[in-house]
Amino acid sequence: MIGYSILFSSILGIDLITKQLALWYAPTTVSINRGVSWSLFHSHSDLIFWSVSTLVLIFVLAFAGYTLGRLKRHEFIGAEVIVLGGACANLLSRLLYAGVVDFIGISAYGYQWPLLNIADVVIVLGVFWIMIREYWRP
Repeated sequence: MIGYSILFSSILGIDLITKQLALWYAPTTVSINRGVSWSLFHSHSDLIFWSVSTLVLIFVLAFAGYTLGRLKRHEFIGAEVIVLGGACANLLSRLLYAGVVDFIGISAYGYQWPLLNIADVVIVLGVFWIMIREYWRP
């Protein structure tokens, strides 16, 4: 249990520190995303922002409930903790900065991927891990 707490806290801390460093030292490369992935539902309207944020919170709480159920059944929840760490970091960013701070740009072969952050990366890795685990489950 303590290992999961350390993992969750590390993801949360690293993400929040890197977001703050990006805001301090590279503000021209930062984007505040008030929507969800790839800036879907991005809006300057506070009503839409808080509606989207509330839906994200509901999803995170439901996923946390699912994760607790797995923990009670003594199942390994490392992947779920990774997803929750990233999701909570982005939720906290919404509260602190009125949007998710994105600052990592990736491009390849002339294609520019939308800006992202550490939390986004760990969420994707955690979801990928869950998908692999469930596919190979006996």
